Amino acid sequence: MIILLAFTLFIGSVGNQHNSVIERIRQDCESIRHSLPGFQKDTLALPDWSTQGGIATAYRDSNKHIRSIVAAVYGEMGKTLYEFYFVNDTLICAVIEDHAYNASPLLDSAHAKQIGSERFDANKSNIVHDSYFYSGHKLLLREGPDLKQVRKKGAWGGGSTDIKGILRKLLQQFHAEH
Repeated sequence: MIILLAFTLFIGSVGNQHNSVIERIRQDCESIRHSLPGFQKDTLALPDWSTQGGIATAYRDSNKHIRSIVAAVYGEMGKTLYEFYFVNDTLICAVIEDHAYNASPLLDSAHAKQIGSERFDANKSNIVHDSYFYSGHKLLLREGPDLKQVRKKGAWGGGSTDIKGILRKLLQQFHAEH
């Protein structure tokens, strides 16, 4: 009985430590977000990232360290928004938001009617939001829609999004600019 109680308290303690680490990461991200206007901005075009291209902005602190990268990649039928947050040059959080459009934004009302389709309506977009929390290059938690924990599928988050590859590519492009 005592062993069961000790085990239960230990598991509860580990869970609380995990939650406090996640909460600290959220606070760090919020602090970085509030500091963005004071950081140096470097912006890159991402013409080869999709059919419609994209844009990325790196935010550097006074020591020239990247604290955040915000990118938008546009396609004919949607867009993907990326936010990466760093502390001491280490990724602490990645936020990915996929927008699937109901129709192409280039499709006007007349043409949509002519082909028997509906026109683009931003309010009809399907938006999927995922957040990935890291500590020391290790994925701690992946939250999906409605902030529900999602099963981790790999060290960097898994699923269909190659977070590590996307981040590596962005960092290479920003470092090549400097």
